[in-house]
Amino acid sequence: MIRLKGKKAIAIITMAAFLLTMLPAFVLASTPAKYVLTLSPTTVRPGTTATLVSGSVVDIYGNKGVVTIVYTPAGGTEQTFTSTLADGTFAKNYVFDKEGDYTFQVKEGTDVSNVVTVLSRYEYTPDARGSYKVGDTNVILGGTIKGLPAGRQMVLQHESVAGVYYTSAVTDTGRFAISVPVFTYAGTYVLGTANTDGTGFVKYEEITVAPQTLTVTADKTALTGGSFDNNVTFTAKPAVTVSGGTYYFELSGVKIDKNSVSGTIYGTVIDSAYYTKVAIEDTDGILNLASLKLLDTSGTLTVKAYYQKDSVDFANGLYADNAELLGTLNIPVNPAAKVNVFTNVTSLAADTTTTLAVYVKDVNNKVYGDTGSTLKDVKVTVTGPDVSASDSNKAEYTFNINPSQAGDVTVTVVATLTDNTQETKTLTIPVDGLKATLDAATVANLVYGATVTPKVTVTDKNGTPINNATVTISGPYSGTVDGRITNIVNGQYNFTSGALTDVTNFVVNVVDPSGKKARLTYPVLGSNVYTVTPEKATLIAGYDTEVSFTVKEGAYGVTDNVNVAYTDLNGTGQTVNGVTYTNGKYTVSLGSLTKAGTINFKVISTDGKKYGTFTVNVKLPVIKVFAPVDGILTDSQKEAVSYAVYSPVDNTEITANTTVTLSVYDNSATFGVYDQSGNALKSVNSSAYNTGVPAKVTVLATKNASYGYDGKLELLVNGIKVSELTVKPAVLTVNKTEVAVGSDNAVEATLKDAHDNPIKDATVTLNGTGVALTGTTDADGKVIFTVMPFATGKIVVDAPAYANIAKPAITAKFVVDDKKPVITIEAPATTDKETVDVNIKVTDEGKVAGLLVNGQRIELVAPMVEVNKVVTVTLKEGKNTITVEAADVAGNIATATADVTYTKPAPPADNTNTGDKYSKFVGQMVKLTYSKTNLRVAPNGKLLVTLKKGYKMRYLGREGVWNKVRVSIWMKGGYKTYTGYIYDPYFWALTKA
Repeated sequence: MIRLKGKKAIAIITMAAFLLTMLPAFVLASTPAKYVLTLSPTTVRPGTTATLVSGSVVDIYGNKGVVTIVYTPAGGTEQTFTSTLADGTFAKNYVFDKEGDYTFQVKEGTDVSNVVTVLSRYEYTPDARGSYKVGDTNVILGGTIKGLPAGRQMVLQHESVAGVYYTSAVTDTGRFAISVPVFTYAGTYVLGTANTDGTGFVKYEEITVAPQTLTVTADKTALTGGSFDNNVTFTAKPAVTVSGGTYYFELSGVKIDKNSVSGTIYGTVIDSAYYTKVAIEDTDGILNLASLKLLDTSGTLTVKAYYQKDSVDFANGLYADNAELLGTLNIPVNPAAKVNVFTNVTSLAADTTTTLAVYVKDVNNKVYGDTGSTLKDVKVTVTGPDVSASDSNKAEYTFNINPSQAGDVTVTVVATLTDNTQETKTLTIPVDGLKATLDAATVANLVYGATVTPKVTVTDKNGTPINNATVTISGPYSGTVDGRITNIVNGQYNFTSGALTDVTNFVVNVVDPSGKKARLTYPVLGSNVYTVTPEKATLIAGYDTEVSFTVKEGAYGVTDNVNVAYTDLNGTGQTVNGVTYTNGKYTVSLGSLTKAGTINFKVISTDGKKYGTFTVNVKLPVIKVFAPVDGILTDSQKEAVSYAVYSPVDNTEITANTTVTLSVYDNSATFGVYDQSGNALKSVNSSAYNTGVPAKVTVLATKNASYGYDGKLELLVNGIKVSELTVKPAVLTVNKTEVAVGSDNAVEATLKDAHDNPIKDATVTLNGTGVALTGTTDADGKVIFTVMPFATGKIVVDAPAYANIAKPAITAKFVVDDKKPVITIEAPATTDKETVDVNIKVTDEGKVAGLLVNGQRIELVAPMVEVNKVVTVTLKEGKNTITVEAADVAGNIATATADVTYTKPAPPADNTNTGDKYSKFVGQMVKLTYSKTNLRVAPNGKLLVTLKKGYKMRYLGREGVWNKVRVSIWMKGGYKTYTGYIYDPYFWALTKA
């Protein structure tokens, strides 16, 4: 410790006092205790004397002296002793006469040290411990404790549940063994010593008993978020059965609408609207939530299920730690689909009338008819055992249904949305009950007057025979078989023979002792004595609307009125009573036939006791739509639409009574209809138009620009949809998205129809940044513009006669030219001449401004996109590298090289005049100085050019014979090198130009 003296010490103390007065209260409150006490040893044997020796007693302010040691004996009251601290330590002999915990601390006024506990324990050695969980049986917890006095025993007791304890005496050797028949409570158990009356418990050890596993399942693999009703059932199935407690289901992870859970619940409502965590009390481990609403659109719902024997404090809706059974399930919460379907029930009972409510909601939780709902058209169909119902376009759909047997009821929702897309959703609701079947022989013989011996087979939903049910048949036959009285095998109930005395329904009712049911209903026909013959065995959909037939009884025609029963092509049963005999036949109107299928008819006498059957097939006409084959109409362009109709019976073309309808069904486009000569027939705008004949028309379609979807036109023949034509815009494209300001730019625009065919003779315009150009497309649908914008901005490309096209935009901007010129060199690889003419071509979009050949500047008239030059280069013997450098106006420089090898010709072998008298002019510019006739350059004998007197050219030397030479002459675009013949060589001469 550093000690300060004098004025400096006084100054520091004064400053410290000042700072202490300025410190906030919370800082002063955190000032450490004046003394820090440590004791050794901290564990002693009861009934022994130990010397307590402190560790370091720290005097914060430098004061030492007498301090008070306050202590509390095991099970006793607070006592004190004092100690004089000469050097910061103390020692004290103390008798620990009791078993238990002793606490010590240093205390002086309000300054208190830390509390130190000295454990007074007998020598304790536990046996090896395992891990324990609820349901474990015959658990032995043993060990050794030495010196335990008489009147004490070993005790295991639950830490928080009163009355749960087990005991064991201690042997002379100190051994004990506590036997637990079964752990029925989870949580913390403490093992220690106690008096035989249970008092004076001293803890030696803690033992944790874990919950048994609960398997948590749900009848859904995912839930829908965003305030939607979710019909879901959670099931908690224990691995070990524990009795005497209560199930709880804790839901967390997403926001839960507070009004969508009911029963005994625990949790804190947030913003008066929702739970973030809620626990629901349950009696049987099966929690049905018929309309659980999850406010978060996505996330994970965590379901924690537990079973607890003791009472639970759910003040905060939190899971209690000492549950006997525990399990967890995570279920994803997904955003709402475009169409969401819910029902008010999750199961049904057979032969029981139930009100089934179906709710159909869009992605925004709105129903049909709500403001802003995306549900444009909704149809709900409910099918199942003896269940067939449908309804459409309502906010809520209610059906009273009575499924006859165990199985499933299916709810099918077909919804058309405002974007004209269609969604189909299906829900399956299980039907609990029995399944019954009547033997096939009886079903086939349900005819008035027939004798039947019914056999009814009864099973559960899974096909397991039910032998203790009661089966009752009523109607034209009656009888009962009670499986509780009669010995039934394999679920088959056999009835005695009896006649069918009427044509009322044959009804079978089944019920078992638990109340599960099934019901069968069959019609009974009259006797089959009619012969019925249809006029046509095949009807053509869209053309035929009625069926005619004759009825005979034996050899004689029936002239009395009859009833006709049939099921139409939509599966709906129909009955026409009192059909009248006229002109030798009966006729039944079937209405519009718009699909193929088979219709089975029964002709029944009005008293129901005679009948006959016949069948007709309905076939679709063969309708061929020739154009457009891809089902597309190009917006703003006349398109040919052609079709033909053929009979499915004999494949002959049908023209009579054929009505072709062009129908606009989404009000997004207008349509003009024209004949093949271009004469207007009619304009169609959101209404049907009957074209009749001819079978070919031209349609001009224009979509409403404000409508967000494609226009659509249906082609129907006699009400049968055969084609759907979609209005698509023409496609206008350009080959560039950017052009340079101040430069000529070639832009190619292409216009094609919606079938990807080019459009000819269409006007295309370019407008913007000082550009206003108009062009006409060629046979390939193309038009080329030369564009020179004077400012940056957009240039819009348009085909004004075509609506709704995507108009490409070209950006005019200042372009930094970083592309080098492109150089092409043409020169022979070898030569025997001292000079060579090199053809040089240089191209650059930014224009060529300079040209060097072997470092020599070549003059250019002006910068241009393409430069062609012939440059004569003098060679040395051997390999010569010709280097060409070119620069554009932006300063980009390109370099190219070509190698030419020069080999001198060998001298002639004799003295013949094979030399060239003008060899001194080789490689130089010369001119014709005199000529009676002109010099003719004629490669390969074909006259190329005739050079007149005074013509300047470059002489390149002989080609091996006296009159064959090579010259370089000026042609359009530059010098070109040719080999030709000189005619009349004695009448001309060459001089240096």
